[in-house]
Amino acid sequence: MLSAYTLPIKFACLVFPVLAAFFTIPYAVYQYRKYGSLLVLRVVIVYSFILYMTCAYFLTMLPLPPIAEVARYTSPTMDLVPFHAWTNFWENTSLVLSDPSTYLGAMKEQCFYEPFFNILLLVPLGVYLRYYFRRSWWQAILIGFLVSLSFELIQLSALFGIYPRPYRLFQVDDLINNTFGALVGFWITPVFSFFLPSRDRLDEVSYKRGRTVTYMRRGFAFLFDWAILTGVLHLAGRVFGSPTLSDMLAMDGKRSVVLYIIVIVLYFILLPWLTRGRTIGKFLVGIRLMSENKRPPKLFQYILRYGLQYLLVIPAPFIAMKVYELLPLYTGTAHTILMVIALAFGLVFAVFIVQLLISVFTRETQIFYESLSHTINVSTVRNGRRKRRQR
Repeated sequence: MLSAYTLPIKFACLVFPVLAAFFTIPYAVYQYRKYGSLLVLRVVIVYSFILYMTCAYFLTMLPLPPIAEVARYTSPTMDLVPFHAWTNFWENTSLVLSDPSTYLGAMKEQCFYEPFFNILLLVPLGVYLRYYFRRSWWQAILIGFLVSLSFELIQLSALFGIYPRPYRLFQVDDLINNTFGALVGFWITPVFSFFLPSRDRLDEVSYKRGRTVTYMRRGFAFLFDWAILTGVLHLAGRVFGSPTLSDMLAMDGKRSVVLYIIVIVLYFILLPWLTRGRTIGKFLVGIRLMSENKRPPKLFQYILRYGLQYLLVIPAPFIAMKVYELLPLYTGTAHTILMVIALAFGLVFAVFIVQLLISVFTRETQIFYESLSHTINVSTVRNGRRKRRQR
């Protein structure tokens, strides 16, 4: 009996990391755009909801029988009689209400645990709907019914036409029991939410933390920017035969070096200067670059900050390796000069890494290109809670 439930849950746990990976980027963008922060408890709640829904759908679809076996089925595909499952229970159960010794045995009978588990299936949905999504009781009923209906329609479609006919029975009772389970979950939510902060409290803490621009938030902006550039440059390389980002960082010829400089100037200097401190990545996570006096930076500040960051720091290890590869070709003074150049670029990158680590853990140290340019990252969603209250 238990294997019919444990197998789908195990499979859902295997699929969940893949779903989470696809969900992470849009979820991070939404959270940073709305709140300016990623709250750990909120992340746990949302991702547990995704895992739960994955388990729920797999429980209604798995295990999958062989297609040849399903082709031989002749049983009905639908049961439209309401409460047929509970009528069947009362007709076939060994339960005697006046005899408690029969209770446990009756709970192990198929005529009981099938409708009972159908109720239990959507109880967590009702809890999530009331606690986190702040739905009303009638909305919980409606959503529970629609989710249950999707279960039944997937079964009725023979798993989107993969099977020659439905391999599970479409039952009105399942709709009734699932929907009732969602309502039960709505009713019992206070039992669970008593130990958790309210949704309003989660929002309040999120907005408060969103006023500070964390390195994780900046890291997401960095990844978004370079993902966009990588995609555009890769596409340009396929269409026009221009150097890709890997060619540029490897300094594969003067053309690659010149194109890299042009890309940095256009995307990280001119674009934020024209958009008052935003790249696409910064826009997605709700931050912008400002002067320390909280005014838009001057053009020379963008040149100083991003010139040092992307024309010196980021390519420094690649330049050091490129120069190191040339060492065997030279001797004497030229060899010494090249060695000094390689060590200098290596030292620049090492200083950057040390400052970055110190800044991440202490939040007090600025990286040298930040302090020299007198620029800082500020949040653009700091007044989100105030605006929400005004609405």
